[in-house]
Amino acid sequence: MDSANQVSNCIINCNLFTSLNNNEIEYLLENTVTINYRAGENIFKQNSPFTHLVIVKSGFTKMFLEGYDKNLILAIIAPGDVISGPGMWVDNMHHFSLSALSNVEACLIELNAFKKLLHDNGDFSEQFRRDHSFRAIHAFKKMISLTQNYMSGRVAGELINLSKRIFQSDKFDLMLSRQELAELTSMSKESVCRILKEFKDNGLIKFRGSKFEIIDSQKLINFAMKG
Repeated sequence: MDSANQVSNCIINCNLFTSLNNNEIEYLLENTVTINYRAGENIFKQNSPFTHLVIVKSGFTKMFLEGYDKNLILAIIAPGDVISGPGMWVDNMHHFSLSALSNVEACLIELNAFKKLLHDNGDFSEQFRRDHSFRAIHAFKKMISLTQNYMSGRVAGELINLSKRIFQSDKFDLMLSRQELAELTSMSKESVCRILKEFKDNGLIKFRGSKFEIIDSQKLINFAMKG
């Protein structure tokens, strides 16, 4: 498949762009490129210039804050998501990092072209604000979990989120190392490993290496809800 078709498929398969007319789609295609990333490769870095929005066409990425001595993973991004950030409106800088968990194909949309479409198309602008708001709500809920839930509740909540929202299956390849799972739950690696073993011993999950299976999702949900 040539580059133009790759970009076209990336745009057409993204729900955000359904309100654009044919001329706007053509304009968007003219200002979008497709890039392939290997697992572990950075797509953009925190504090780097914000020049493009990212659509994950295939593969999975992690969005994370780089702290002084450890990272905090904010979200796992599935195919079809558009990744922007507050920097596009404030200082044209990235305020978090994005890297590939698997091999990733991504479409990069030039920032000023995207802003022009937002300005010219009210329906498109409203849909973008709605999507952006849903991501903010998810971030707020995650902060509540990290600050108020017990460690077992945090791990249970993230396993349910990965199963239901990201991989959409009770069986999945986690792709996260145990250290990354610790960064996703703001815990130590040792605590994450202990809780995973407890869940496994109690028949809630099965896992071998990165291969996970949710056995009793309702009990995990209960853990997550009770904190």
